[in-house]
Amino acid sequence: MVSNGSLKGFPGATHEETNDPLSYMTEWSADCMIPAATEKSIHAGNAEKINVKAIFEGANGPTTYKAEQILTGRGIVCAPTCLSTVVVSPAPTSNG
Repeated sequence: MVSNGSLKGFPGATHEETNDPLSYMTEWSADCMIPAATEKSIHAGNAEKINVKAIFEGANGPTTYKAEQILTGRGIVCAPTCLSTVVVSPAPTSNG
């Protein structure tokens, strides 16, 4: 990837191009999806078309409540941001 700047041409990789950047959610199937950075990108209008086993949300609430109801009704695991993101913070220390 470093020499090419992308996965295009990488052995075993396939190259797909699309005019709609969100179409990957409905055109292909996968074991899991990790949507992030775009609020409400998974909604009631596209939830029926998503073909994954699990969705692990990244930041910014990519799944609407109605979409989550549809997805879980179809047996798709939906893990919200607070469960998908691990935050590590240092333990409090004392200078005394």
